[in-house]
Amino acid sequence: MNAAFVQVWARGVLGFGPRLRPGGLALGADVERGDGEFVLDRARRHGPIFTFRAANRLAIGVTGFDTIRRLLRDHQADLGYLTYDLPLLMPGGILRAMTGEQHQRYRALFAAALYADLLQQREADLFGIAQEALAAMAAALAEGTAPQAALATALERFALRGLLLLMVGLLQADPRFAALDQGLRMIWPDGPSMHVGRQQQAGFAAVRAVLDPLAAALARGEVPEASDAVLPRLIAAGGDPTDATLLGNLVMMLELGRTEVRCLLAWALKYLGEDPGTVAELSRLAAAGPGQAAALRALSEACVQETLRLDQAEALMRVVTRSFTFEGHRFPAGARLRLLLRESHRDPALFEAAESFRPARFLPPAHPEAAYRPFGVGAQFAIRLSALVLETLAAGFDWRVLADGPRHRGIHHCQPSPDFAIGLARRG
Repeated sequence: MNAAFVQVWARGVLGFGPRLRPGGLALGADVERGDGEFVLDRARRHGPIFTFRAANRLAIGVTGFDTIRRLLRDHQADLGYLTYDLPLLMPGGILRAMTGEQHQRYRALFAAALYADLLQQREADLFGIAQEALAAMAAALAEGTAPQAALATALERFALRGLLLLMVGLLQADPRFAALDQGLRMIWPDGPSMHVGRQQQAGFAAVRAVLDPLAAALARGEVPEASDAVLPRLIAAGGDPTDATLLGNLVMMLELGRTEVRCLLAWALKYLGEDPGTVAELSRLAAAGPGQAAALRALSEACVQETLRLDQAEALMRVVTRSFTFEGHRFPAGARLRLLLRESHRDPALFEAAESFRPARFLPPAHPEAAYRPFGVGAQFAIRLSALVLETLAAGFDWRVLADGPRHRGIHHCQPSPDFAIGLARRG
């Protein structure tokens, strides 16, 4: 067992002053990977603050949005971000780990560039991308492609093409699209991880080889045909086209976003596959035409929001940089802190039938914001992109679940079973 872990644990359990919360040494990554309800079970057994072991380190779980808010408010200075360490790829690091004036400056640039009107302007193109991805999947299934592989390809195709359109302004017909696609796939072929080595550097370099001259041309006003997208907006807002941290964060949003969107869509399909009534209502609204477009949009987005409540949005990760006491319990320096969103979203005091998939809970009037916090900047993009696919399905395809199995622990969070698959065919 890790010696540092034993030392931190011993100080908390045997030392003077406040004790660590209960929970013990149980766990290990293997246990959690095999039991998607492990952390939720410990929260129910031990209360809103509890301990466990993750990667041979002391970890402290915190549930409940009120408790999480108080902890962050009172001890923000005692916490550091546990996220990608990217000095080899971008000198200023990733946005979520920035602090002070640097964080304010970059966050303001991206918040303005990620404004929702961009989605509205490109919605017709995005519907076209969704239609093409689903039609290709239906054709592949008809030709005998394994349904798991066909689904994975369709979700990846939509996520990547949709995000490249929104982030960079490029459609697949643009000759630069293929270079960006190849470079992004090179960075982390199996999805983002904490590892940064030569392959990740090479992938970043390949993507930057496309983005750098495009950003420079945008700054000079030499690409008038460039469609509206996050990159042109960043430059127009005063972003430096030579800023490696600015462009690096855009690349990370592309890389992380395509993984998040395709996993979110898989979860949404899984939950909808168990709720034929909602699938039928989506199809009814789609068939009713423009008069029900607003209702279709509201229900599809509610399905995605309910999916995020139940899965995908799991935790905020921090590390304790300076020991402190919170609500009578010791948080020793070096401990990993997991602020648990998924478990907080399942609080029966906040959500009736909290374990059930009920999209109607997100239909107007909206659920109180304080009880629902899936993630930060860019959340509206992921929700709307995923909802577009559900609306496209409802409008022109018949589908059903063919296979499923136990949830699977991925690199960062739980995912539907690798066996999960759907059958899909064009309607009519």
